[in-house]
Amino acid sequence: KRFVGDLDREPDDLYLAGLLYNFSYPAFEHMVHAGIFADQTFEEVRKECSEMTSASLSMIGFEPYVTAIIEDSTLNLYDTRSPFEHALLRIANEVLERADRTNASLGRGKSMDRNLLDATGYSEREILNTLKELSKNYKGTTTVPWQR
Repeated sequence: KRFVGDLDREPDDLYLAGLLYNFSYPAFEHMVHAGIFADQTFEEVRKECSEMTSASLSMIGFEPYVTAIIEDSTLNLYDTRSPFEHALLRIANEVLERADRTNASLGRGKSMDRNLLDATGYSEREILNTLKELSKNYKGTTTVPWQR
């Protein structure tokens, strides 16, 4: 929502797109439990999981913008319908995941992907400061589920 001024979208749609961006992984876990993807890894069926998640959310009434973000989440950045939003979401996911995995402060270690930063038009500092503000109470987990 912090970047709503730079986008022509409803704040709640932006929030939901960010919140559900990785929801295809819990969908994959459900499919594994149901026996549908019993022998595949998440990476092998990631595209299908994103498409099914998007379609399911669409069927229960989520805005097309939100479901398109989820559906496009496996595409190359400039093949998505919303490269700016995807760049922000990918940066946030990478920074938060790295901090969680290494128990380091946000922004420590590797720099942000230059191509993603260029797509946003923001500096690394602007994005990092926003992420720090948003994640003050973030506890996280000790592992990233799809890397187990």
